[in-house]
Amino acid sequence: MQQPLCHDSERSALLQFKQSFLIDGHASGDPSAYPKVAISCLYGSINSNSTLFSLVHLRRLDLSDNDFNYSQIPFGVGQLSRLRSLDLSSDRFAGQIPSELLALSKLVFLNLSANPIFSGELPTSIGRLGSLTKLDISSCNFTGLVPSPLGHLSQLSYLDLSNNFFSGQIPSSMANLTRLTFLDLSLNNLEADNSLNGTFPDFLQNQDELEVLFLSDNKIHGPIPKWMWNISQENLDILELDSNINKLIGEISPLICNMSSLILLDLSSNNLSGRIPQCLANLSKSLFILDLGSNNLDGPIPQTCTVPNNLRVIDLGENQFQGQIPRSFANCMMLEHLVCRDLRWIHKAS
Repeated sequence: MQQPLCHDSERSALLQFKQSFLIDGHASGDPSAYPKVAISCLYGSINSNSTLFSLVHLRRLDLSDNDFNYSQIPFGVGQLSRLRSLDLSSDRFAGQIPSELLALSKLVFLNLSANPIFSGELPTSIGRLGSLTKLDISSCNFTGLVPSPLGHLSQLSYLDLSNNFFSGQIPSSMANLTRLTFLDLSLNNLEADNSLNGTFPDFLQNQDELEVLFLSDNKIHGPIPKWMWNISQENLDILELDSNINKLIGEISPLICNMSSLILLDLSSNNLSGRIPQCLANLSKSLFILDLGSNNLDGPIPQTCTVPNNLRVIDLGENQFQGQIPRSFANCMMLEHLVCRDLRWIHKAS
């Protein structure tokens, strides 16, 4: 006879927890069994004396996509000291992150995203979660500074702080996060960490593993340093520096062509000037999206799609280009979206 996956008392506790909520009748059946629990379509709130917190052997808890009616995350979650994965995203939690949650030292995965009623600053005690490899607190309305102890999470490979109200300087301690493959700091009010050496985030110089980088919609300005085009050369797939607030200036360095893995490059809505590097056409072999719109780029548009390519989107609109439409555009056989509005050029094929 197959042994039950959890003790009778724990199975009973889980059933009592589930029965304490209103449940959408269209929801799927029984949740995954102990030692991991995933439940959706709940409505109500969780008390800290809930039977859920008697499941002290839990390794994974997924309560995402529920409606906890703007209640606070219960401090009883701190009793689940063996948790390695906790997903409370899209749950309509409010208030602050309890200190008990930030004492779960075995956590490897933590997702609190899309709870836009969180209040206040991200606690500095976030730095106690030293085992984290993935942290997602996007769309939570956090305010204030990004806490310096975040840089203590040296195991992080995935960090999403986007769509909050973080402001001020990016802490230099983030230079310790050398294992990042995904970093999203977009849609905040962040500034660079070293105004004496330009205004671009210096901590990025330590990144060799990045595959995805979003810095758009912050207060980063000034020239893009040459070292920026040397980070994660063989790994970086997505680079977004676009913004209506970022005001990056200067020319696009030919060193950008070292980023041979780029799939998406978005430098739009800045104040970049000069000519597009001729070698950028070589990236069309890997690029799917190229967006350089709304800058002050000038000169001729380089030949593009001169080799077999995958380009789906090209946006060069609202620049100061001069000359003729490159005949090579006709070779962009996969192109779905082309924007060339408000350009100073002669509208005829070369």
